Amino acid sequence: MSKRKYEIAIHVLNAIALSAFLIMFINLSYPDIGHDYTYYIPRLLDTYLHYKINGLSIQWYTPSFGGGLPAYPSPQHMQFSLPQLLTPVLNPWGASVAATVIFALSGYFAMYYFLTRGLLLRWQAGVLGGLFFSVNGFFFQHVAAGHLGFQTFPLLAVIIVALFAASLPEIISAIIIALVVAGMVHEAGFYILVISLLSLLITIPAVYLHYPNIFKFKRFFRVATYGLIFSISLSASKLFAVYSWMRFFPRTMYDQYDVSLLRGIVGLIYQLLGTMNLVPLRWLLGTDINLVPLSLQNWTGSFYGYWETDVSLSPVLIGLLCLGAISRLIPRKNDEKIKPGKRRWIAIVLLTLAIWTTAEFTLARGSIYTLLKNLPALSSLHVNFRFAAAFIFPLALLGAISYEKITSKWARQKALIFFLILDVLVLAFQGTYFLFKEDVQDRAYTVSTALETFHRIQAGDTFPVNKIADVSEVFWSNASSLIPYEVVFGYELEEFKPQFVAGPVNMVRDGYFNMTNPAGYVFPEENHTTAFERIPATEADKLEAFTHRRQPDWKRPQTQHILDATSLVSLIVFSSLLGGLLVRGMIRKFAIRR
Repeated sequence: MSKRKYEIAIHVLNAIALSAFLIMFINLSYPDIGHDYTYYIPRLLDTYLHYKINGLSIQWYTPSFGGGLPAYPSPQHMQFSLPQLLTPVLNPWGASVAATVIFALSGYFAMYYFLTRGLLLRWQAGVLGGLFFSVNGFFFQHVAAGHLGFQTFPLLAVIIVALFAASLPEIISAIIIALVVAGMVHEAGFYILVISLLSLLITIPAVYLHYPNIFKFKRFFRVATYGLIFSISLSASKLFAVYSWMRFFPRTMYDQYDVSLLRGIVGLIYQLLGTMNLVPLRWLLGTDINLVPLSLQNWTGSFYGYWETDVSLSPVLIGLLCLGAISRLIPRKNDEKIKPGKRRWIAIVLLTLAIWTTAEFTLARGSIYTLLKNLPALSSLHVNFRFAAAFIFPLALLGAISYEKITSKWARQKALIFFLILDVLVLAFQGTYFLFKEDVQDRAYTVSTALETFHRIQAGDTFPVNKIADVSEVFWSNASSLIPYEVVFGYELEEFKPQFVAGPVNMVRDGYFNMTNPAGYVFPEENHTTAFERIPATEADKLEAFTHRRQPDWKRPQTQHILDATSLVSLIVFSSLLGGLLVRGMIRKFAIRR
């Protein structure tokens, strides 16, 4: 077998193994799945219904939940996302699982490409780096728990490829970044945007310290600038819609952990060790592995579930990082000594500052975190343990570099055997997630009814809303939920103060129907209403349209109309440019083969 075919075979086997693990892990208790799918699966169905009735248009509002709520303006609404795109074909659960696998493999191959084409590492180091980045507890735990907004985490590697890929035109690189960022925004990925930014702040100076020749500074800054501008233009419609709702319900929340700074740092290290290291360690010591979640809570001071604190890195990565650190401490005669020039000192300072800032965000304490936490986007984010995920990419990068340096002078056969052993071990340690006796992912949502609803929608049922009721299955009951699952109003719905009551939606009280006018949550000025105000009895036509899942002509500000057009035009232009590049590349390849 040729070297290239051997490499392809390894990629195929790794992709199959990673995909198989994700499918089995997410479906471990099927039809009981992660609790937070309780939020996303019904909304994927709801938007699918919207498309069936209204065609390809924005779903501004939905009658299905909470007596009438905003849809598109919700930061967690996923109308323009990969799971939603796949739902008509695969059903909402199949679409969620398939999207998870696609994103994971995208991160694996993008990381491999960056390491081999960008940093010029050997293909074995690239493969291991791709696995180190894709095999982590942060991604595994959140997708199992039902946090679909975290699916896009692996796309961080695509952003880094676009930043450094000198073979791509600058505009194309910027468009790729914009599409990825917009994908994160539309997949409820505001956490992932912040995590990605923190990770980039660590990764960029680290890359410079390892291989400064990869930097073409003029190109880098132009791509970053264009990428930012394009990202804003592509996401402008969604961002303004979200802002329009959250200006009234900012959900300002801050984490505080009652542990010392030293214990918090140890807790951060525990997070990075997580399941794949702590479970085997406890097994070797003869202690109960089912206490790992409690141990993480104790060391971090967290009261959140295990799926929030576990950011586990592969033990193989941890081992290579330790070997790499030891090799740096042992001087060698032929080691090239690099004098730290001005740029390297700047990179060292920036790297140190980025690591410190990320640690502060994770521990929810420190001067930098205190200074930044009140910014508009950051003030609504909490569960700060999630920010530990910013270390995953740079540590995976460092692990691949460590492997390259350790094996650079080995005989080819010896290096290959070592690589194969490490590759198999990385995949094998995924199995530690199947060893817990209890359900640590809170798989409390049974998806069976939702799948039956999907088939009924395909058969033509539109589930018009005729009442408000305290039910969990809104579609089959033809109801809007009396108590919504919508964290914009707070985890305990402390900001949710509706004026409707359980009963028919066409019931008139005090001159109003028994259903909220959802425009009052988002655009009250334009519609001369307020949050929680019901639909006036004089607007029977709007109630009729809304309860039959059409979009009434509630007004939106001119700014929203302009930004809707901006995002649509940007999408068309960017997609056309990328499509044109792809077609041109295929024509060139065909011409060369002829």
